[in-house]
Amino acid sequence: MSFSLPPATATCAPARTATLIVGLIGYGVLIEVCQHLLTANRVGEFRDVVADSLGVAIGWLLGRSSALRWQC
Repeated sequence: MSFSLPPATATCAPARTATLIVGLIGYGVLIEVCQHLLTANRVGEFRDVVADSLGVAIGWLLGRSSALRWQC
């Protein structure tokens, strides 16, 4: 849910939306890499990166459908 809300609210500004999407996916990857390398009791998982990326995509789609409806 936390990865889907920002893109859903930023779709009226396409340049910022693209930057936000790339940043959120990069942040998800960074979290998993840090979990794998910097902790002893946690493991970074590719499935978590996929789940974060899907959250971003769902948020973007919801925001885009709302933006088209509101004509922003």
